[in-house]
Amino acid sequence: MDTPLPDLLNAITTAAAELTPAAEIGSAIGLSDDEWRELARQHREPVQLSIAKGRTQAQIKASEALIACAKFGKIEAALYALKHYHGWGGKPTSAKQRR
Repeated sequence: MDTPLPDLLNAITTAAAELTPAAEIGSAIGLSDDEWRELARQHREPVQLSIAKGRTQAQIKASEALIACAKFGKIEAALYALKHYHGWGGKPTSAKQRR
């Protein structure tokens, strides 16, 4: 593993932003399973932060897409994403039921 740590962390962030499962990030960035485990063990906090940063970037991208769908009248697309990716039920709640 000759790649500098900052470059590895950037690659981890990119892979996480592409929603690569955590167990597969190592192979996605060109590391063997042993190298990935060793990197995660030796640099636990920076690796976890890089994964969290990548996942946050993916959430922001998804949110921006939802807003764009709604803004341009693509309500069906926004509702589909909310229901299938975010678990939103879409059932209206009356004021009496909320109390």
